[in-house]
Amino acid sequence: WLAENLKSLNYSDGRDILSIYEYSSESFPDANANVAIFGRLYDWFAAMDTGKHALPDSHGNIQGICPDGWLMPTPDDFSELDNYSVKQLRSPYYWLYNPGTNESGFTSLPAGYYDAVLHRYTSLLGETYYWSSLQPDLPEQIYMIFFDCAQLSQSNSFCNAYSVRCLKKDE
Repeated sequence: WLAENLKSLNYSDGRDILSIYEYSSESFPDANANVAIFGRLYDWFAAMDTGKHALPDSHGNIQGICPDGWLMPTPDDFSELDNYSVKQLRSPYYWLYNPGTNESGFTSLPAGYYDAVLHRYTSLLGETYYWSSLQPDLPEQIYMIFFDCAQLSQSNSFCNAYSVRCLKKDE
């Protein structure tokens, strides 16, 4: 797993990524500091790079927004994290409640998300959501880590913006 949430402004081929969100709210106005710690938030179209890299390779993997040599994780990849407790997945820093031990090495950070319906950022320091690649017969999927629960769930909006954590491609 990539050691931190993606912060990229450009796809691997140099094109600008559209639909980038940098967490900023009245309570947390310093977007630059938030990006430095929590990464950027992307809607599903940006995360999947629907303009170019959304098609699976010969192994069914999708690069999407990830740098060369990295892939968008599948729901199955995230399901493997269920071998760890939420405490083991979480960073020991920044969580408002129940900081973690990061024994998994995943270093989940509470980046919150952008709610496209309400047009606002929410849940910084309390929750995090990661996009997974689209499976052929499933709606878009997100992996949530919040309070004392980690689970896969369906997103309620392609336009909400969540974090991206890439997975190293097997050579």
